[in-house]
Amino acid sequence: MISSSYPSSHPHIVPYLGTLLPPPTPANPTSSPALVFRKISGPGTLSDVCKVSQLAYFFTPVSSKIMPFSPSADCPVLDLFFTQLLSCLAVPHSLGIVHRDVKPENVVLDYETATMRLLDYGSAASLRQEGGRFNPFKKKPVGFNPEKTAISPIFAAPEMFIDLSSSPLSFDVFSVGFLFLTYVFNLSHDDKLMSSFRQQLAASNFDLNAWLAGQLASTILSKSVIDGLGYMKSHNAGPWKLAGRMIREDPRKRPTIEECAIPVDEAASSTKSIITHFRASSPLGLILEEDTLSYSGVFVKEVVAGGQADRMKRIRPGDTLTRVGSQRVFTYEKAAAFIQNQPGNIISLSFERMPGSDPDLGVLDRVGDYGGQTKFRSTNQRIGSYTDKGRRQFNEDRVIRRAYGSPSSPVCIAGVFDGHGGASASEFAAASFFDRLEDIYKSPDPKDRGDDGEVARKAWGTICEQWVDGCEVDDEDGTTASLGVVNASGEIFLLNCGDSRSVAYSPSGSVTIRTIDHKPDDEREVERLVRGGYERPECSAGGNARINVPFKNDVYQYGVSRSLESGSPIIAAGITSEAEVFSCRGAPGDFVISATDGFWDVFDNSNAGFFCSQLLKDKIKTLDEIAAALGTEAIRGLTNQAAGPRVVVLGSGWGGFNIASSFPMDSHSPATLEMISPSNHFVFTPLIPSTAVGTLEFRAIQEPVRTLPSVKQYYQAKCDQIDFDAQTVTCHGLWDNEIFTIPYDKLVLAQGVKTNTFNTPNVAEREGIEVFFLKNLHHARGIRNRTIEMFEIAALPDTSHEERKRLLSFIIVGGGPTSCEYASELHDFLTHDLIRLYPDLSEYVTITLIEAGPSLLGPFEADLRGYVERLFRKRNIDVRTGIAVTAVEPFRDPTYKKESTKALLSDGEEIEFGTMVWSAGLEPVNITADLDVEKSAQGRIVTDKYLRVKGQEGKVWAIGDCSTIEGSPLPQLAQVAQQQAQYLAPVVAGEKGESEKPFHFFSLGSMASLGDGKAIYDGSHVGDPHGFGGMLPNLRGFAAWLAWRSAYWGKQVSTANKLLIPMYWFKSWAFGRDIGRF
Repeated sequence: MISSSYPSSHPHIVPYLGTLLPPPTPANPTSSPALVFRKISGPGTLSDVCKVSQLAYFFTPVSSKIMPFSPSADCPVLDLFFTQLLSCLAVPHSLGIVHRDVKPENVVLDYETATMRLLDYGSAASLRQEGGRFNPFKKKPVGFNPEKTAISPIFAAPEMFIDLSSSPLSFDVFSVGFLFLTYVFNLSHDDKLMSSFRQQLAASNFDLNAWLAGQLASTILSKSVIDGLGYMKSHNAGPWKLAGRMIREDPRKRPTIEECAIPVDEAASSTKSIITHFRASSPLGLILEEDTLSYSGVFVKEVVAGGQADRMKRIRPGDTLTRVGSQRVFTYEKAAAFIQNQPGNIISLSFERMPGSDPDLGVLDRVGDYGGQTKFRSTNQRIGSYTDKGRRQFNEDRVIRRAYGSPSSPVCIAGVFDGHGGASASEFAAASFFDRLEDIYKSPDPKDRGDDGEVARKAWGTICEQWVDGCEVDDEDGTTASLGVVNASGEIFLLNCGDSRSVAYSPSGSVTIRTIDHKPDDEREVERLVRGGYERPECSAGGNARINVPFKNDVYQYGVSRSLESGSPIIAAGITSEAEVFSCRGAPGDFVISATDGFWDVFDNSNAGFFCSQLLKDKIKTLDEIAAALGTEAIRGLTNQAAGPRVVVLGSGWGGFNIASSFPMDSHSPATLEMISPSNHFVFTPLIPSTAVGTLEFRAIQEPVRTLPSVKQYYQAKCDQIDFDAQTVTCHGLWDNEIFTIPYDKLVLAQGVKTNTFNTPNVAEREGIEVFFLKNLHHARGIRNRTIEMFEIAALPDTSHEERKRLLSFIIVGGGPTSCEYASELHDFLTHDLIRLYPDLSEYVTITLIEAGPSLLGPFEADLRGYVERLFRKRNIDVRTGIAVTAVEPFRDPTYKKESTKALLSDGEEIEFGTMVWSAGLEPVNITADLDVEKSAQGRIVTDKYLRVKGQEGKVWAIGDCSTIEGSPLPQLAQVAQQQAQYLAPVVAGEKGESEKPFHFFSLGSMASLGDGKAIYDGSHVGDPHGFGGMLPNLRGFAAWLAWRSAYWGKQVSTANKLLIPMYWFKSWAFGRDIGRF
């Protein structure tokens, strides 16, 4: 059968050369005939590729060579894989051959033809047909006999025929469907995974929906399943339905290969006919890539506009060519012959578009120079945001990304159409505007087109007329346009109609925009312009004004203009405003972004320019790429169909991090959370002293904020200004000082505090040199390196005794828990490790602990404070209470190698030192100090009992060290910030009312580690920090130390840190601390 009917020259078949009968051997005395096939150049079989790369989705190393054209976002490699596999199978089926052993090992990737080829027909059988659809079961199936055939049990259909002479086509259909699913869910690199998947399907009676229901009911959903479902969803569930039909247990219910050619949405009932006209006077410019030999039509894979299209409707991968002129076509060969033999200059091609997908999604053309196409993925989605001001309660905007350019100037429009009270006008404009724009650009007479401004006016005017003609009922809906990105080189034009805004981005400082401003006779709008640095516009009698937006040299500026909305002439019912075409002039590299208000609900002026600047730094400079990226970012930021309030959190400390970790993630909370902080991680502050001496490593006590699933966006930046009226936060990037603004609906202030130097002379100036704070990880790293450096210098042979005393003099300023814990860690480090490694330096080491108050650890009970002071003195730690450091003074001693420093004390004594750790107090950070809100005497933001900032109720909250509750101040402790965050998270997410129940702090007591297996625990105020206590006893010594370690180990967020911390504790105890300096 194989020798008589095998199509050895077909591109989807491995050429068959003949049959070889190997000579008998002692091991194999009765050898069987072997089929001989031509060797194919390439990476091997699908199985070989997947088991090497384990990238079933993309075949990254060989994708450009094994597929008909380079994969794009419009047609991912998985689509091509599926259609090529169906194409391979259609060949033997058309010849009456059933392969019966379709599996990755039998599909070869061919470099030369850029196709897949089907191999190994050793298990093939002839087609068995009974009454059209084959019914294999007249009796109970007898099962699979592995001794009689080599069919793979993983990929074989459930019926598994013993009959070696004939089989139905449905047998192969099951195999292809199952093989496709293994690639969708990224299982093909592992036989065990595929076998397990097969067993799961069998347990679900090969019902794909039942299998999925079981997966979704599982506690953990694997990433491969999530990715596969994302692929299916992106194709409108067509492949999901098709694959489900292909693997049905009953062979009679499986589709044929013809029906598998295109994933069909079963909910739709009809196709859409498309007629495209091509000129034949130039090179044809039409390439039809054969994708299937089914008899239902030619499957078009790519249309290349190398010739000149007269009226070219957009053709997408998946469209089926049905006619050339009046002649019906079924195969690729006939289609090509008919096209070549068409008379006249115009060739008319008819296509059918299968239902189940949006016709606007597909490969789009860049119209203009006709020299080629720019292909990128288009989107057709709604954007918008939720606010409590009534401006945007639902997603009414449509986003269409397409690239259009004219020969005279590169204008890229990626339109946003705003529906103003409804979406019907917006959707109409989105579906029609670009076709009208294209028709005008393609006018054979350039005089009919006019400049780009005129083209935009004409296109918009046509849309308005068409909308009014069909707008008898829904005539109150209006629409505005557009989202455009313009390279402002020379004078160019862009459509601006309705409530649109234009933003200029200029690295050269040269852009000038001329446009009509939005409500220029409104004094508030005038003030906005003046605040932005623009000249006060002069308004005409009709309320219109022209403004120029100059830029300062060498400074990035963002010029703002919105077109006229109220009072503008309405050219037709249902259209909000007249289309104005603004002009701008700039230098190469300048950009102008124009968009409707819906886009600016996602971006504001500055961060749109900031985003463009980042694209330029990433070498993305083409207009279509920038427009596509802007559209994608807008959609990614706020395109959720249930978009809720935008919650912005300042700070990633105990308050900010716990807001994010406690933020509700279920469907009942439509709010989105964004975080702004100069630190991209949360630090478990009680363990910072341990890292300063190497007991723990730095990364073991930090958690990156981006790992929190609730944080939709994180900005590593510092907040410079908060505008409560405009509800915006102005920041500057930490790396390049780029200024940008983030809008908010709800704002949580959790920016914390900074170390207070009390304006002590030279403390801030010497910070990072000899003086170190102890609040962040970089402080601890500096202390650790400085300590080792002092010992290494002191160990040098030419260092004098006096200088060794100075170098190894450690002063700790402050008597709180952080200072005492660091003093204890430092003592352990010195006595257990450094003195052992530097035995000759032990006599020079001194530790001095200075506290301006009457005792150490002021908030603790008196007996615990006494215990600590006695313990420190026993350890030869020089404790000085009631004394303050009045200045740090640099000085030079000729006997010292370099400049030295000394601390001047309030009792008149001077102490030379090598290292000072300053942890004496806290003060507000700059943004807190600058806020125009009520503050306490200590500069903390005053809130009510619901943590709301006074005067900003319902919009702004403050938690943690930067705030204090009016009438009920709380200590600046981590547990306070954590409990406030856990209380506030469901409130700002909208799950709880903001005044349901006031915040109540439950004190867990206070702890301090004293090193060497000792600690203290104050339980006298457990429950209520304002007087009620006695719920737990005070602890000291080893029991308290064990409680301290257990409590802080249990509070770690990630499993990794819960493993790392005890590991480092054991390492330090058993092998000593690391003294490497790097």
